[in-house]
Amino acid sequence: MTDELDIVDARARHECPGVTVDTASWRVHLRMLASPENHATLHAGDLLLAFACAQGNGPAMRTFEERHGAMLAGAVRTVDRANADDVLQDLRRRLFVADGSGSGPRVLGYRGTGPLGGWVRVAALRLAIDLKRSGWREVPIEEALIPDEPARAAANDPVRAHDHAVIRSALRTAIAAQSSRTRTLLRYYYSENVGVEELGAIYRVHASTVSRWLAAARTEIFEQTRRELAAQLKASPLDVESHLGLAGSLEVSLGSLLRTPSGSAS
Repeated sequence: MTDELDIVDARARHECPGVTVDTASWRVHLRMLASPENHATLHAGDLLLAFACAQGNGPAMRTFEERHGAMLAGAVRTVDRANADDVLQDLRRRLFVADGSGSGPRVLGYRGTGPLGGWVRVAALRLAIDLKRSGWREVPIEEALIPDEPARAAANDPVRAHDHAVIRSALRTAIAAQSSRTRTLLRYYYSENVGVEELGAIYRVHASTVSRWLAAARTEIFEQTRRELAAQLKASPLDVESHLGLAGSLEVSLGSLLRTPSGSAS
């Protein structure tokens, strides 16, 4: 076991040159996480970098920023551009400063089973979303997705303005009827611009699963909107289809909501 740890240790130092740590404590940490089954796949250099950052090692912190700083800033800005700097500062505090619980900085929770960059990216996205959600006003997702103002194309046409309002109302009802998870997913994807890859990491599923969830939500919302329009208009299926087709020309958010996510798997 000791010889195998020596090999992992040597690989870690080769992958993360210039970063030094207390050898005894590093070996204890490595021994807790390394096993014969994962020696070959362990991200040893990333594990060493994370451990050194938890120790407040200056060269390690600089290496971390060089490797991951720009990526983290970009990830946070996809969720909350206005407060990105504050979120990143809070992220670094949480990752690298002990919180008094006795468990040490949170970066010690990284276990080397995947790339460190992916691990901290998920941490950044979760923090950005949590902080933004804590500041969200209680605006229902159907209100966040669907603007109240009439479309410019319908503004001077009372009939079209009425149709626009009817479609908007039906769509709000359809979105409101979705499950809590679906509504949260819609908010992340359409209102907060969190992509399917990031959502997959947050929900711990493959991006293709997120794409299927979104596709199922769009289908259900479309069908629910059709039913709601039929009830409101007391209309035939043909008339309902006509109103749904009108949505695009009136710039109603239905067209945006039913689009296929970029980069989704079919």
